[in-house]
Amino acid sequence: MTLSSTDFLAENNICGQALLSIVSQGNAIHAELGQLKDFVPLVFKKGTSEHVKFGGVLIDFEYFQSPDSFEATLEKNTSLRILDDQLKANFGSIINRFYLFLEAIHRYVVNLRTFLEDLESGVFVQQTMEMLMDHYEARQLMCEALWLFGTMLLLVDIFIDGEVREQLLVTYYRHSADSSDCSSVDDVCKLFRSTGFSYCERRPNKYPEEYFMREALPNYYIDHVIGKLRSSDIYNQTSAFPHPEHHTAALSTQAGMLAICLFFMPECLYHQSARMREIVDRFLPDSWIVPIHMGWCMNLVDWWQPYTAARTALTNTVGVSNVRIYSKKQADCLQKLISQTRVALNERLYSTENMLEKSNRLLRLLQDSNVTLRWLILHVLSEGKIGLSSKNVQKLRDLIVANQISSENILELILNSAELELQIKETLGQLLENKTVELERLQKECISSLEELSEVYSGKKPLTKLEKNENLAAWFMKVSKELKQISLEDVSGTSRKLTQVVRAVEEVQELNQVDSHPHIRQCMIDIGTTVKQMIRIINISDNLIVTLQLISDFSYAWGDHINHFVPKMQTLAKKDPNTISRLRATFLKLSSAMEQPLLRINQAQSEDMVSVSTFYSKELEGLVRKVLYVIPETMISLLEEIIRLQTELKELPTRIDREHQRDFAQLDERFKIAQLTHHVSQLSTGVLAMKSTLIGVINVDPRKLLEDGIRRELVRQLTINLHKVFVFGPKHKSIEVNEKMRDMVDIMNGFRRSFEYIQDFVNFHGLRIIDEESTRILCFMLEQEMNAFQRVHVHHWQSKYQSRTIPIPQLTPTDNQSATAIGRLVREIVRITDPRLTIYLDSEMAWFDQKTHSKIFEMKFFEMMHQAVSAVGVCCFIRLLEAMIREKVKEFQRRVQALAGDKNWKELEDTLKPATEEEIIDQPSRHYGNILSKASRYLAGLPELLASIGQLQLLQSCASFQLNVTAKYNAKNVVSALETLELGILNDVEKAMASSDLDSVFDEINELKELFERCGMRDTMFSHYVSLEDIGEMPFLLAILVLNHLPKLSYSKSLGSVVAKKNGDNDGYPLLVGLSTLLRHSGGLSGAFFAVIKQFIVSNICHLQYSKSNEVPTDVVVCTGIGRLLTTMGHICISDTFLHVPQLNRYF
Repeated sequence: MTLSSTDFLAENNICGQALLSIVSQGNAIHAELGQLKDFVPLVFKKGTSEHVKFGGVLIDFEYFQSPDSFEATLEKNTSLRILDDQLKANFGSIINRFYLFLEAIHRYVVNLRTFLEDLESGVFVQQTMEMLMDHYEARQLMCEALWLFGTMLLLVDIFIDGEVREQLLVTYYRHSADSSDCSSVDDVCKLFRSTGFSYCERRPNKYPEEYFMREALPNYYIDHVIGKLRSSDIYNQTSAFPHPEHHTAALSTQAGMLAICLFFMPECLYHQSARMREIVDRFLPDSWIVPIHMGWCMNLVDWWQPYTAARTALTNTVGVSNVRIYSKKQADCLQKLISQTRVALNERLYSTENMLEKSNRLLRLLQDSNVTLRWLILHVLSEGKIGLSSKNVQKLRDLIVANQISSENILELILNSAELELQIKETLGQLLENKTVELERLQKECISSLEELSEVYSGKKPLTKLEKNENLAAWFMKVSKELKQISLEDVSGTSRKLTQVVRAVEEVQELNQVDSHPHIRQCMIDIGTTVKQMIRIINISDNLIVTLQLISDFSYAWGDHINHFVPKMQTLAKKDPNTISRLRATFLKLSSAMEQPLLRINQAQSEDMVSVSTFYSKELEGLVRKVLYVIPETMISLLEEIIRLQTELKELPTRIDREHQRDFAQLDERFKIAQLTHHVSQLSTGVLAMKSTLIGVINVDPRKLLEDGIRRELVRQLTINLHKVFVFGPKHKSIEVNEKMRDMVDIMNGFRRSFEYIQDFVNFHGLRIIDEESTRILCFMLEQEMNAFQRVHVHHWQSKYQSRTIPIPQLTPTDNQSATAIGRLVREIVRITDPRLTIYLDSEMAWFDQKTHSKIFEMKFFEMMHQAVSAVGVCCFIRLLEAMIREKVKEFQRRVQALAGDKNWKELEDTLKPATEEEIIDQPSRHYGNILSKASRYLAGLPELLASIGQLQLLQSCASFQLNVTAKYNAKNVVSALETLELGILNDVEKAMASSDLDSVFDEINELKELFERCGMRDTMFSHYVSLEDIGEMPFLLAILVLNHLPKLSYSKSLGSVVAKKNGDNDGYPLLVGLSTLLRHSGGLSGAFFAVIKQFIVSNICHLQYSKSNEVPTDVVVCTGIGRLLTTMGHICISDTFLHVPQLNRYF
């Protein structure tokens, strides 16, 4: 019993659908590998800083020998336990995806084995292994199933190192296996344990056959697959390459499949010399490198080296004399084909008329071109591919290269053949589309001519010097009737009848009565030509396009092969933008590589169709962008030169003397500017001239392509400039920070001027692009900096601001604290405004050096920052400061919470707490001295922490103030509208609080939050970071801290502020701001703080009546100043009469 192709793949054929589903799954797994291979976490790669950091919690399969011991070690070591939690939180999702991928491969081979067992046991009625191997579609699927499994295992071992796989699997098992179905974890681990193979190093013994045998498949299945691959042309490729010398190229893909499948039967490679000789003679008479999957090739000289029979069989093919002959032949063909394809393009042999006459000639030309390209690309450009490592391989390559085969010539043939193929396909498409209409037109034209001749010879339309002839008139009428009766749908019958008509017309032309009259003779020639044209058009069919697609297959060049030509393609595009149209044809030719993996997925109607097609389409789109990226890169470099020339032009005075007109005209400089501008315009025109192209499932729009390229180069340069400019030395230099910010302002102004100048010439919105991309870069940098303050990190490839088409470059950090330029800038500003080195004056909103009292940092810096990085950059600056403040407040919170169980602290707190509001201490000096001496051990580092919080708050406040001033100046209407809206929202909040419906109001506030921030309309001093209201120890700790720090401070009446007494001590104002921040977070507990301060002041004032001196102690003055400043800056509502007693007024 035999099956047709449609029967086997029909939906009701259980066997066919089961096998098709397995193969479809295999192709989807390959696509997933293509996506994951570039995302192996650095934490698992040796030599990286991440691997060093997490090395203590990473382990290979040794873990399974004593898992309890390893887990116990982690439990004992707190730092390792924290690292393990970070590993799970930050890499858990990608580790799960890798495991699911490896599990999918194991499930694939299990499904394949189950299918084979069902086939052997008769589950599929009336279908056996032999029947499937005799069926055209079934044998393809059977062979592909084994080949896909082999390539999966091999490529996984190349892309994901064995040790990395083991660590991934162990990490998954420890973190995730308990919460999911782990029944297959053991089997997956057995299949993917390390093989000892390392890419581009010597292979282990018996590799890969032992690796392939870890999940053994039935021998009878492997025998059938190898036998069918060895003896049959399973894809019928020889029909597209009928010439005997093209036989190797026709079977090249099948040879790659066979090379993989033979590793499942190593005894054939070792001992079956006759069979291996047959394989080499049939598939490898002049080739030793075969494609195995999507651009990955296998060099059989290396891979068959350990196998006696295979190595011996290949000896003749790779003999020095034979290799010289092959390479010389291909080098000669290369030069000849370049010339022939160039002629075919120049003479437009792909036109409709030529296609009808010379289609076979053009097909032969394309066959020769593609066969030559396949051999050259595989054997000349396969550096770095699988197996290309031995001296023998390099020797063979040197023999080939000695024939002066250059990459430039290979690229020229690729471009010519690709463009010719595209033009022929378009012509054939038009012919097929208009075939019926054109045939009907030609048929009517012939019938009309024949009827007219019949009328002429019958005498109805007499012609000068032409005798009447009833026989000829009847014959012409008969032929016209036959033409009318011809059915254009019956191709073979119609073609045969039209051929008979042509012969009859030629015979009639020989008659004297026809040949002697020039008008009749020309009419007969025209009829014969028209009928021949009809024959040619009828013979045009879809099979010709199918053949052309088989001929132009370019899947072997996917990946590194075509990437080898990228620099040369870029050079061509840069030199002549019109070349881009030829490159478009090459990209379309390469898209043929997607057909094979998508074919089976489409036939199976799998849900993976969208994801797989999108992946391959994006890969090819990435190549297109990489090649054409040189255009915007060149444009921006030209813009830099244009702006430089423009800035060097002399400004025209209001009055110019005649003799100086030529000097001010600056004709040479202006001509150079015009020339460069014209070049920029030409480059953009070259890209825009490229037609909108559908690559896979992605439509590549040239205008979008150009804009994305410009954005990409802009992003690269902006990121690099930010990275280079904001690098600071080890010393505290405020001048350096200001100079670098001025440099950044100049750079950004240069970009703005250049884009504003050129936007009309290339038709895009330059300033909008700068604004959008700079915003994206700054937000991305902020996001990466925020990882330092978060348990779960956002990796750069997970960021919503990162883009595949317009990537933000990942640059190596220059220090251990900051990941990006924004982090370095913020930390440098924090460093130069250190409270121990500076004095902050609120009236000036500036920082002064403690020693020299010179101004080192002021509001002008934030003005420059706004000019350089816009409002978005300033907002990023504020948000990073917020994160730092939050961390420091949390640290203070931890310090306070640690006091909760301390008995000594409890005693101090009870001693310090006033019994009543009016309690007066009799001997305050002794009382507070005893308390402070006992409390000093609890206060270590807290003044610095408090001053640091205040310092960050002040920087944040200054930046916000700059945003508000700039917004009021540049967008006063927006600010007015927001102020009005703010009042409306407050009214809504009051109403919502009355009705207990605050959700809708909060949603509205969240939507407007970013706009308020960018306009500086948020008082950063009152931001809430951490709730401290439930920590009763907070106010007393702050009170003791203030009292303990009083001797180091003094109150300056002229400055109206508290300052440090000695250089090197913490500045008073930041300390107060930090104190105010913590008091606001304490809520109602701040009253307890002021109760202690009040008791201290009042007790000391009352004690003055017993003192000989009427001078108020300095500590009391400072404490009073602190109290007054706190109630003012914090808007704290307390009874502050104790701060205004008469004895203190003269000090303020």
